[in-house]
Amino acid sequence: MSDGAESGSVVGSGGNAFVSSGGAFSGGAVAGGVLTVSSGGFVSGGLTISGGGTANISGTVATGQDVHFSGAGDLALDSLSNFHALIGGYSTGDEFDLGGFTSGSAEKFSYTEAANLLSGTLSVHDGGLTASLTLLGKYVTGDFALANDGHGGSFVKFV
Repeated sequence: MSDGAESGSVVGSGGNAFVSSGGAFSGGAVAGGVLTVSSGGFVSGGLTISGGGTANISGTVATGQDVHFSGAGDLALDSLSNFHALIGGYSTGDEFDLGGFTSGSAEKFSYTEAANLLSGTLSVHDGGLTASLTLLGKYVTGDFALANDGHGGSFVKFV
């Protein structure tokens, strides 16, 4: 879709949804399917990823939005500068695919718990690239691992 809004939709197993420039995916879920939000598109009203679903985000997810994992899923972030959402429910089977990052020894990560112990920031560094993702919940650095995504990039996996 372009210049339109898809509200409350569920992209089910085997299904695909594509949001192009000017379009919006609002308050929906990816439950086993694949959601692609291209540059110029945006997510509003939150997003839930479950059932092995994948959300490929090149568009915008603004401050004040939540992306919530509810079971295994993949959040592929191809434009980190446009991703400002809080991430909840991150656990076993979930992963972030960081666009532009290259799997290798130069890659490092850290996790810093917030003072209130209710959230924290996962930071991944790869040369000149940095991803800072705010996670809701209580984690420690040992909860995360970097892995090759199979096409030269990087996954951050929950272990």
